[in-house]
Order: sequence, then C-alpha cells, then structure tokens
Amino acid sequence: MGKLDKKKLDGFVDINQILKIQGLFPGLDDIKVSEGVWYVFAQGEAMWLIGSIATLQAKIPEQFQRWKVKVAEDLSAVLTCTNRYQEECFTKKIAEIIDFGLPELELIVIKPNRMEDFMIMLPREANKYYGDKIAPLL
Repeated sequence: MGKLDKKKLDGFVDINQILKIQGLFPGLDDIKVSEGVWYVFAQGEAMWLIGSIATLQAKIPEQFQRWKVKVAEDLSAVLTCTNRYQEECFTKKIAEIIDFGLPELELIVIKPNRMEDFMIMLPREANKYYGDKIAPLL
C-alpha cells in the first residue's frame, strides 16, 4: 500500500486545477477533487476512502463536511464526518488494513448552494479556495 508523505501533503495549499474521477464508482459520474485529494487517492491508494465519502456525502444535508480517518495501531480505522459546528453526522469503523503512513487524515467536502454538486479537498486547499467564507470553520 502506498504511503503519504506529510511534507508533500502539507504542500498542497492552492487549487491550481480541479480534477474529475470518472467511471470508478457506480452511480457517481464525476467526483471533483483537488490536486491534494488526487495525491491521497493515487499515492495513498485511497480509492475506497474517496468512494466512501463521495457516496455518503449525499446523505448528509450539510454544505460543509469535515471527514476524518483515524488509524489505530492494528491498522483498522474510524471514518467520521462532522458539520461546521463540530457535530458528528456519521461514523463508521473500518476493519480493513489502512496504512496511509499517517495516523490521521482529514478531507473537506464543500457543496455549493446545497446542490448535488460537491468537491473534496484538503483543509488547507479549502481555506485558500474559499478564504474568509471557510476560515472560521477550519
């Protein structure tokens, strides 16, 4: 399994291009992701994570969603979603071996205008992209 490099992950602070993941997940035509999330997807071999978030975010009526994966010593993990008020919206224990090389990973989902359209990005990218609108939430 691929390992994520913390320094490289921290280097994604701007969104130079929005990438689309197409045709990998049934029922999801286009998943818009930032370059940082693409790095997580490809280098961290986290197709399952992006697919889970893309599928589950539709069931959560929040415009701003913070998704965290916390990896335990036995390499199982817990996936949790909170809203802008830090209220838990979803949690799931994941029994598979999760080894990003990091004990925790955080991703942000933004749904403009509460539509079905959404984008997954790293917190620093979200802060840069949305600026003052999102800064108090991070």
